Amino acid sequence: MGGADPLTRALLSLIDSPSTLCTMATLHTQPNFHVHDADKRGDFEPGDAFYEALMNAHQGLSEDQSHLLNARLILVMANHIGNLDVLKQAIQLARDQLDD
Repeated sequence: MGGADPLTRALLSLIDSPSTLCTMATLHTQPNFHVHDADKRGDFEPGDAFYEALMNAHQGLSEDQSHLLNARLILVMANHIGNLDVLKQAIQLARDQLDD
């Protein structure tokens, strides 16, 4: 790591930090939506905007196409998250809430 550039050293120090690893392996269940360079007008506005975009993506699709869109979206988001422990926590949380 001694010959690495400053950005690489900073990234490696984050990876080596136990607190970072712990944070990365924990499912966040509080509202966590962010809109880059935009003012939030309400606590849930970015979440509402996501829901609206999701509903718009389903417009005009058959039930089978809608299920396929959801499956593909889940896989894209899972790839983006990239942490199996977090994904397992999310699956369990979603499954546990089916009875609610």
